[in-house]
Amino acid sequence: MTAAAKKELRAEVCHDLCVGTATCTQVAPKAFVLDQNRQAVFNENGDWEDVQLQEAADCCPMSAITVLRILPS
Repeated sequence: MTAAAKKELRAEVCHDLCVGTATCTQVAPKAFVLDQNRQAVFNENGDWEDVQLQEAADCCPMSAITVLRILPS
């Protein structure tokens, strides 16, 4: 995967909704980690694929993940 392809999408996690089920870390382990509060954090420098971000958002039982398209600068 090229760096340009990796940067087409990014994710945001709403910590008001995240309850730490860690589904996202199973679906996209290089895109999400759990912080000290057991809430997901997006790793923008991870080696993930865009499809993994969307799948993680779709699988989140709390709908806490939003996938955003990065506009070219």
